[in-house]
Amino acid sequence: VVEFKKLTRAARETIERAENHLERQKQFIGNASHELQTPLAVLGNRIEWMMDNTTLTEEQFAELSKMRQSIHRLTRLNRTLLLLSKIDSGHFLDRTDVDIVAIIENELEVYKEIFAGKEIVCNVRLPKSHVVSMDEMLATTMVTNLLKNAFVHSPGGGVVEVAISRGLLSVSNRGDEA
Repeated sequence: VVEFKKLTRAARETIERAENHLERQKQFIGNASHELQTPLAVLGNRIEWMMDNTTLTEEQFAELSKMRQSIHRLTRLNRTLLLLSKIDSGHFLDRTDVDIVAIIENELEVYKEIFAGKEIVCNVRLPKSHVVSMDEMLATTMVTNLLKNAFVHSPGGGVVEVAISRGLLSVSNRGDEA
């Protein structure tokens, strides 16, 4: 009995340390991402200003364009880290009735226009409406990411399929890689 009590206490202490470590790690990621927002925005704006307001050689313009692309990638990554941090800390507890079909139809219009040049066919099988209880911003982010990835990773002339069946949302595409 004494050994079991010691073992239980050691297991609880280990779990508590791991939970504290995980919480500190989440807090660090959130704080770091938040602190990175301003410098990334300043760098992006300065690069844009240089490209718009100075006389540059083709080589300089090309280098600034590469820098701008890198800043945009870092900014997107940072936004993703902030979003994950907010999700982990429970910032999105505002559940409302959200019609996923309405969000899908709205976002599909945007992506069909953007990727029209790739001649991607989009097959859609959706009910008139499909209401779920969740945070509206997270629902929009989820749908946007799924559709964007399907279009981006489809080859020219490919097919994107979007369906809701038995309460499950499915977004798929045909491509060379899984």
